[in-house]
Amino acid sequence: MASERLQKAVEAVKSNEMSYRQAVELYNCPKSSIFDHVHGVSKSAEMGRPLILTKEEEKDIVRSCQVLGRFAVCANRDVVGKVIADYLHALDRPNPFRLGTPGQKWWRNFLKRWPELTERKPEHLTVQRAKAASPSAIDAFFVSLSSFLSSKGLTSFSYGELGQRLWNCDETGSATAIASQEVLQSWA
Repeated sequence: MASERLQKAVEAVKSNEMSYRQAVELYNCPKSSIFDHVHGVSKSAEMGRPLILTKEEEKDIVRSCQVLGRFAVCANRDVVGKVIADYLHALDRPNPFRLGTPGQKWWRNFLKRWPELTERKPEHLTVQRAKAASPSAIDAFFVSLSSFLSSKGLTSFSYGELGQRLWNCDETGSATAIASQEVLQSWA
């Protein structure tokens, strides 16, 4: 409805049937909108500064981060920033970043433009824990546990009785690794 009124107001002004003021009063449309449409001023341009990289270049970065994530290689803000700086240098394009790599504000906006990426803190996993979590190590543990329970005569208990006699302890509350940086992760 409003777009029809605006269209009629623009046609009336273009054909010199009425002035801007008359069109505003008759069609109840903002004068600036009528003026912009009469003079072909486009409001479709995106707000803010122009992007440093094209949408396709940013999409390539997103895809690369997703592929790295599938192979458990962590990409973070520093890594992506260095890649972008090297990319701009290789193409002889101007590097508008103050310190040569994208800053925090650019990074925040990049993540807003690409919601399929998110920053997460990875779980701390030491080499020893990674080795202990391998399928062969887990199988060996349960073989050893079965052997131990058999040697102590604990295999004849029902599951409920055995559950009351065993304790489960873990490392909760004890630091086993140093904190690390946030890394990118794909929602896909």
